[in-house]
Amino acid sequence: MEVFTSRAYKFGEYSRKWRKIIARLEKKSESEAKLAILEADTLLDEVLKKSGYPGETLGEKLEKITEGTLPNLEDLKKVRQVRENIISDPAYKLEINKAKEALKVYEKSLTFLEAL
Repeated sequence: MEVFTSRAYKFGEYSRKWRKIIARLEKKSESEAKLAILEADTLLDEVLKKSGYPGETLGEKLEKITEGTLPNLEDLKKVRQVRENIISDPAYKLEINKAKEALKVYEKSLTFLEAL
């Protein structure tokens, strides 16, 4: 498949996962939006791991990446704060619009990495 499409085999798997993440926002539920952010973060970590980037956590991987590899690196680091807020504070309020903005940053990162 990789030979015929010139894309990595995992491309389709990542796209399916991404569509499921985006579908969570259509439910317009805060809890679904929080799950979407957590899943997007996990997907990005998986893509970087499969691509061979070193580090145990996504944060460690991002510290070793340059903006040449991921041009929106600083934006990504900022939106990861939303993820940290979700994890550390169960009462954290997440607006759907803020979740959409964060997911756009994740999507842009995944696109730069050619996972989407």
